[in-house]
Amino acid sequence: TGTLDQFVTTTSTKSTKSPMNRPTARSPSRPTAAAKASPAGAEAQPEPPVEEDLYSTTDEAATGEVIYTVGYGGLKSTEAFVERLKANGITRLLDIRISPHCGFNKDFTGRAMGVLLRKQGIAYEHFMELGNVWRSEGSEPELDAAVRLRLYRELMTTAGELLTRRLRQRVQAAPHERICILCACGDVRECHRNIVATYLHEAHHYTIRHI
Repeated sequence: TGTLDQFVTTTSTKSTKSPMNRPTARSPSRPTAAAKASPAGAEAQPEPPVEEDLYSTTDEAATGEVIYTVGYGGLKSTEAFVERLKANGITRLLDIRISPHCGFNKDFTGRAMGVLLRKQGIAYEHFMELGNVWRSEGSEPELDAAVRLRLYRELMTTAGELLTRRLRQRVQAAPHERICILCACGDVRECHRNIVATYLHEAHHYTIRHI
């Protein structure tokens, strides 16, 4: 079996039209409370907060299948993390960290998280092939976050079908489950899971919801 670099070098010579080159779909604007008519003299009541989705659930290209994403960055306890999953009805967590390790809290490591989630009725699986290979380790020069994301986006553009195959098979095999992709970053805009989600939405028309 060849290395990842050999695969990328070989496949990058092919001329393909990748869905990653298309603009990201965005949610339609929502009416505000001020835009709705109120009885004369009545004080306008604020609307409850609405979860902000990166992609519209009414996208005509969407198949209706929903994949959630989440990050544990900024959370100090696994209890708060589990509650976030349960509040969104998640039944299976797919970990796309290349190495399921957490330096600040060992409970967020893959093995410990798997045990914890199973006790809460949530399945756990690790998808190493979707990890971001461009991350600093040990004495290696640290790459800027924007550079790491750019390199990963290029990889997904070239090899997205191969890299997401097992994840898509898992989703298709569990149509009644609510599946969520996990990585470390709390802010999805700074995380490679956003690139994976973008590919799944544009190439395979999944609806994506970021928790």
